[in-house]
Amino acid sequence: MARFAMTTGDQILGAAVLSRLDAMRSKDRPVSAQELARTLVGEEFDEATTALRRIRETVQRAVVVNREFESGRTDSFAKIERGLAARRSR
Repeated sequence: MARFAMTTGDQILGAAVLSRLDAMRSKDRPVSAQELARTLVGEEFDEATTALRRIRETVQRAVVVNREFESGRTDSFAKIERGLAARRSR
């Protein structure tokens, strides 16, 4: 059914298949949920993934800044980690 939804572009069937895939163990899934989503909604999926990554980075940055403010010390490890995350997202 997943391949049929991907071939026909049927987003409703794809959503139903995704809900079933979610209930399965990852090694038993006949198709990747990301592959199905990318095929059915492609650009929207990529935009949402990018937005979620940016939100996650912003929240992490805020947590680190707050932690540094409360402790009165700079967390060098967190700064390096944020820099690497920013590099990966480019």
